[in-house]
Amino acid sequence: MTNKGEIAATGVVVCDRLPGGMSFVKVGKAKLVEGNACWTIAKLRPNRSRQFTVVTRIDSGHGDGKLRNLAEVEAENAPDRGASAPVRVKSSGPGREGGVTG
Repeated sequence: MTNKGEIAATGVVVCDRLPGGMSFVKVGKAKLVEGNACWTIAKLRPNRSRQFTVVTRIDSGHGDGKLRNLAEVEAENAPDRGASAPVRVKSSGPGREGGVTG
């Protein structure tokens, strides 16, 4: 995420909410809050960015198709924002785990 404002954003909380059919495997330094991976940033200066990485898996029984991952950002001194990204699920064949792109 990038602070495109003219002042530092304070009390920033970024949460990644996975769609049904996906589960978190690793969330780094995030805290799990109501099933979401959330990171807290005390201050993010203007034009500065932060990246967050999670490792997920497709739950058993989910076939090929598309899912949508959601992220939400809140800050004490800025409007709430949200973003989403498509996740394409593709089977890798009989007897093998599926794959995820997106």
